[in-house]
Amino acid sequence: MQSAEGDHEIWYSQRTDKRFVVPVKRLVVRCRVMYVGVHCVYEYGQKRRAAMARSIPVTPARPAAVDLHSRKARESLAHTVTRLFDRWHLAASDQAVLLGLSPESRTALSRYRRGGALPDSEDLLARVGHLIAIHDALRIMFPYNPELAYAWVATPNTNFGGLTPLAYMRANGFLGVAKVRRYLDFERGR
Repeated sequence: MQSAEGDHEIWYSQRTDKRFVVPVKRLVVRCRVMYVGVHCVYEYGQKRRAAMARSIPVTPARPAAVDLHSRKARESLAHTVTRLFDRWHLAASDQAVLLGLSPESRTALSRYRRGGALPDSEDLLARVGHLIAIHDALRIMFPYNPELAYAWVATPNTNFGGLTPLAYMRANGFLGVAKVRRYLDFERGR
């Protein structure tokens, strides 16, 4: 590709075999984006010469931020957390306590099951975030046995004083949910 001195054009694509050109003075850098990295070939005028054999890592694009305070996002979270409770085989009173509701508030749980949105409460959204993170950590720790991942919450654990993680979360509220998440993040990182 011809490039005039002083022109600076950038063509960028993260797809494989797509090229982008960055002219720098008389030096033209052509790079091919690969899954692992970028392989660059430098050109001086008409002569081509491979000047770089190392790969430069390509950072993937970050997903767009989700507004957790929007009604649609809270409806999706309600659907996700109720499905999670079903997989964990939790009683309605346990579900309510984990969400920070009173054990008798079954109407709120049934509203979430029917597609209603979670309230726009920081405490409730944080609890749901911790519960989903617990589920994700368990799925990573037990990738070939989802039944074990779902049963872990009801299995006694010495790290929680012989209690089940569910009983520990019930007894300690928000801090219990956060501690179970922290424990799983620690175990997963070993």
